[in-house]
Amino acid sequence: MEAILFAILFTIPGLMVRNIEKRLYTKTKETDSDFIKQYNFFIDSAFIYFIGLLVYQIFLQTPVVNLFKEIKLNGIFFEEHDIMLFILYFFWSIIICIPYAKVKRHIVELLFLGISNKFRSKNNMPLETNFSSVWDELFENPKSPIKDDEIILIEKDGVLISQGYIKRYSPPHLSRREFLLEQSSEVKAFLDSDEKCESEDEKLLNVVKMEYYDTQTGITVKFLDTTKLVNYIESTNS
Repeated sequence: MEAILFAILFTIPGLMVRNIEKRLYTKTKETDSDFIKQYNFFIDSAFIYFIGLLVYQIFLQTPVVNLFKEIKLNGIFFEEHDIMLFILYFFWSIIICIPYAKVKRHIVELLFLGISNKFRSKNNMPLETNFSSVWDELFENPKSPIKDDEIILIEKDGVLISQGYIKRYSPPHLSRREFLLEQSSEVKAFLDSDEKCESEDEKLLNVVKMEYYDTQTGITVKFLDTTKLVNYIESTNS
């Protein structure tokens, strides 16, 4: 019984934190081993466990020292009259998990990432970012989100596969790279019209802002500058 209770106390909260982190802070690939995952579960659960005890003390005015006296030292097993503490622990754990995940993220970013980048900067090494991949930095960046009027071209081996306005794209933790595009035929018509123009100034979609190249699939995603196209549409509608 003690072993089961110990596993619950020091595993489930960490598992909840990990699921919250996957939702709030997406990751392209799960590279951690099972041992590292279990280790992280234990560390996160331990922090949440002690935070829960502190919250329990604040609201119920019960000293933490007394709470530990009520817990058997041979396995963290609560007596029957302390079952309320066990229930409150899970109640507080669910509430604490979300702010804990966000605080943990900021600590990792500000402290560990900052120290790492200072070391890398002194040794002329590439600096790390808050993103686990270029895909994350491009499509999951709250500072520069993908706009509704963003037009992309999807090419493979120099051959145009599709084009259109980005409606939706696959989350970064999936290995597949999928896009849902709108108005593909309309965008194709503008591209065909640009090919007939002799002057670059007359073309509407001739400027590529940036490109994303997937080394696994060989797919190239080109982001087009739509400034001239938007001005053209507004002038024709006015």
